[in-house]
Parts: sequence; C-alpha cells; structure tokens
Amino acid sequence: MMSKDIEKFQSLIKWANLEPWKKELAEFVIKAELDGKHIECKYQNLTFTPRALARQLCKGHFIWGIVNWVVINPIKKPDYSDSQD
Repeated sequence: MMSKDIEKFQSLIKWANLEPWKKELAEFVIKAELDGKHIECKYQNLTFTPRALARQLCKGHFIWGIVNWVVINPIKKPDYSDSQD
C-alpha cells in the first residue's frame, strides 16, 4: 500500500490497533478503497464508500464484524439533468 493511501486512513488504523477484529475490518475497508469498490451491509440497506465507512467506524458507528459487510462495485447516482419536470 502506498504511503499516500495510508495517510487517508490514519484514524482508522489507530482505531483498529485496539483489537484484532477491528484490524481485520480496517484492512477490509482499506482494500476496498484501493480496489475502487464500495462496501454494503449484508443485513441492512446501507452502502458506503470506504472513506465514509472509515469515518463512521472512528466515530463509533456501524462497529460490526467483517462478516456483516460485502464489497460491491461502486453505485452510480442517477443523472436527472435531462429530466423534463
């Protein structure tokens, strides 16, 4: 991993050093970022960019084990610029 990529996730890496399962989750999030993917919860309608999920984890939100998450292709937002409303 390049040092520039690591810099983006310093808070997550610090958070993850507390427990092994958090480290596994942090590595999962960083790999998704490097692969250009998004992360989706298997059991709830929640999808995050890796950076957004990293911020949430560091704030104490969505602290679920890695088994609750799956990597997906990025979701494209619909383009409504041509709509005739």
